[in-house]
Amino acid sequence: GVFTKAYGNAVLGGAAASLQDSLRIGSITKTFTATAVLQLVAAGSVDLAAPVSAYLPELAAAQPQLADVTVEQLLAMRSGLPDYLNTATGIGADIARDTSRVWSPEELVNAALRDSVEKPGTAGYSNTNFIVLQMIAEKVGGKSLSDLIAEQLTGPLGMQHTVLPPSTDTRLPEPAAHGYLDDECVAEGDDVGLSGFAVDTDTTEWNTSFTQGAGGVIADLADLATWAESTAGTDLLPAALQERRLRTQDIGESGFEYGLGIMRFGHWYGHTGESLGWEVVALHNAGAGATFVAAANACGGVTPVLLDLLRTLYPDDAP
Repeated sequence: GVFTKAYGNAVLGGAAASLQDSLRIGSITKTFTATAVLQLVAAGSVDLAAPVSAYLPELAAAQPQLADVTVEQLLAMRSGLPDYLNTATGIGADIARDTSRVWSPEELVNAALRDSVEKPGTAGYSNTNFIVLQMIAEKVGGKSLSDLIAEQLTGPLGMQHTVLPPSTDTRLPEPAAHGYLDDECVAEGDDVGLSGFAVDTDTTEWNTSFTQGAGGVIADLADLATWAESTAGTDLLPAALQERRLRTQDIGESGFEYGLGIMRFGHWYGHTGESLGWEVVALHNAGAGATFVAAANACGGVTPVLLDLLRTLYPDDAP
């Protein structure tokens, strides 16, 4: 069977939430970027074992500390590259100063590499990996990541309400669930320099080019369910790459293991996503034949609640 329900409000003091609302899906974007890269691997255009320098020689020359990181290490969160966003040395203060700023991928990578870099192979969750993967996909694929996603992923799957918008476009397609900062998100922002914002700040029109291939996709719940049922795009890959992608490892984060651009929570595969104003979960359990998608238009501390709901619904397959 299928159960769908919208609770609360899409806009504070305004429209009720609906199942058709568009929202920012945060790090679930990583599964789209990873699938696009893995399709290039399947086509023989990208080698998982090849270093960044093979595809982005100019970036590697400018930032030699990432030159030897391999494509597979980027996908598996084992590059040793620091995160440009969720650290005290990241760009939080820059975002706070100007929420309309348009960021280039190169600026994000350069910001990350102001921090100390671990040796390749070191595990750790980092948005920087997926900005570099975006750059590789665009260089090798000869198109924007947005076009690659539309032509190779969302188009074939019939996902008509999913898009990676241009870096200058801040609009959400209507109807939309506006995003808000809650208490915990404000506290998290303060920890990384993104401070000075009140609880219930509406972030809907903030420029999110600081996420791009790491967190910039917009979707609705129906499209997210379609994506989750494909095991986050894994079904679009050849069998050997499917198996490799789902071979997960501990990366030092609580509650999940990581494959190639995909999370595993127990028997569930997919990803969680947190943007500044939204939190989303999209997971699929092939053994149970079940898909779980949930979202909230507030950030900070919501994902554990959604995962607790999943445990209640499927105690025998609990993540």
